[in-house]
Amino acid sequence: MAGTISGSRERGLVVHKLLEEVLTGEIAAAADALEIRSRVLLAQLGVSEAARPEDGPHAPELAATALRALAIPEIAACRSRLVPELTVFSAQADDDRTTYVGGVADALAYLPLGMIELVIDWKTDVSPSAHQIELYREQMGDYLAATGAPEGLLVFVTTGQLVRVRPAYKPAANAA
Repeated sequence: MAGTISGSRERGLVVHKLLEEVLTGEIAAAADALEIRSRVLLAQLGVSEAARPEDGPHAPELAATALRALAIPEIAACRSRLVPELTVFSAQADDDRTTYVGGVADALAYLPLGMIELVIDWKTDVSPSAHQIELYREQMGDYLAATGAPEGLLVFVTTGQLVRVRPAYKPAANAA
């Protein structure tokens, strides 16, 4: 199906917003409700709905993409614990420089005691290159460092592909 979909910034914005609103309980995870909401969001962006997904953002395809993402077993397993759209910040000093990270994690899964178990980053690329996936892995690494989470998932919602990312191993500065 990915080959027949026309990707765009607007498509990505709508899919992200649908996922956010389902996770916050603002909208039901139902195809008809998500199609209607897709049309409203497209109108707010000033984008006309395409008649077919290969021609541009298409409400039934946007709704199906969001539902497909939520049905991925790893997502379904933690869905009740997902909190969407959280800003994360961190600073790490290494020798004579400090690295600052700031961004918005698409969703975080919390454990009952408040620890972050998982960072999720929705990706709407239709056909990402290996280079693009590597850049996304680096971004996720920053989010893992900022949150202290032991794992992140890059969720390619169009294809259902998952890329697991774990924090990079960094030996202690004084390790032998």
